[in-house]
Amino acid sequence: MNKTTHTPPHAILLIEDEPAIRDMIKIILEDLPAEITSVATADEGIVALQRQPWNLIIADVQTPGRYDGFHLAHVARQHLPQTGIILMSGYYGEFDAPRSPGLSFIEKPWKVDDFYALVTFHLAEDRFAPD
Repeated sequence: MNKTTHTPPHAILLIEDEPAIRDMIKIILEDLPAEITSVATADEGIVALQRQPWNLIIADVQTPGRYDGFHLAHVARQHLPQTGIILMSGYYGEFDAPRSPGLSFIEKPWKVDDFYALVTFHLAEDRFAPD
């Protein structure tokens, strides 16, 4: 008898203020076993951090509102220290600066293959992934 095991999806929080980029990222990641929750601002992302444990957070550095992606990453690191974080920006020049473990930067515009590889790397490193 063949048993099909169901792997629960990863929970990904996406923070991106540009609807077209948000939609494109969802399409890129649609074949992953993941549930993607998206919000437009870091302010909304900080609120969403409290809702559930996230396997991965993908955030634009610059979004409208009081907070930016750096602040969101700092808050996420305090509340979810094992969660991987990918920060994206087309305007931030210090991508090679030292950063905390589990935090990656990718410069916009990125290549789809590079972005997808970074996401799958973080999900593979996920300490909350199901066994």
